[in-house]
Amino acid sequence: MESLRKIDYGAEVNLYLNQNFDLRLDEIKEKIESYLNISKQCDFFYLKRNRKVIKSDLQGRNIYAKSYSPLNAKKWYDKLRDLTLFKSVARKEMEALLILKRANLPVIEPVLVIERKLSVWVTESIIVTCEFEGVGAEEIIFSAQYNYQLKKAIMEEVAKNLIKIHQADIVHCDYRFRNILVNLSKNKGFELAVIDLERARVNYKWKYRRVKDWAKLIADWLKALSALSINKQEKIDLIESQRQEYKEKVKLEYQLNNLEMKLLDKWINKILK
Repeated sequence: MESLRKIDYGAEVNLYLNQNFDLRLDEIKEKIESYLNISKQCDFFYLKRNRKVIKSDLQGRNIYAKSYSPLNAKKWYDKLRDLTLFKSVARKEMEALLILKRANLPVIEPVLVIERKLSVWVTESIIVTCEFEGVGAEEIIFSAQYNYQLKKAIMEEVAKNLIKIHQADIVHCDYRFRNILVNLSKNKGFELAVIDLERARVNYKWKYRRVKDWAKLIADWLKALSALSINKQEKIDLIESQRQEYKEKVKLEYQLNNLEMKLLDKWINKILK
């Protein structure tokens, strides 16, 4: 990919730099060494599955460094993703982010990827991204503090972005409110940023995964509606109308047949259970 510049950093380490950033390698050497030790650090932002994240700074920017390592993974399928037979998880995530950036989609800004070969078969990979000042969309969508109009507006924008992501031939594979950040502004309304694309697939044209992306988003939205403090019958009617509205949107956008619509319904119901 033309936006990535590869640098051989050491015998077992490669760097992939986002060429849109003016990174001076001699000045960030110390930071790179600290990122390579994320797996050994106890002071981290969060740890989930095979991901370990720290918050730091890099040349005056606030950043997050996220490590994918078999040292963090507990499940066998997470460990498989770090095999050297495949492109590293962090590099795949960075490539997806750069494609979506070029398509003017609201995603976090990737800075660099670090790959370190731990053995002949296993690679640890680290992606460094710029901080986006905001909160997880689920903190707003599921909160009684915010009104329905704001939640609906966010849902509409999130849905529009999903269509555009698919138009770029990418499927997120975990497109839910927990993987979207929202910055609320008194003057501009709100801004979004899509995060955590480590499971994303690039150049993916099949409907199957696209429909699954929608099933997860619609199910999340229906769960949020079920938490609203409104009359029981009004809530039932709203949930049903919103379910039909977004199912119809998906049907028209992707030209789904009856079988594909049944699959969409099945996946929504499975997630709701």
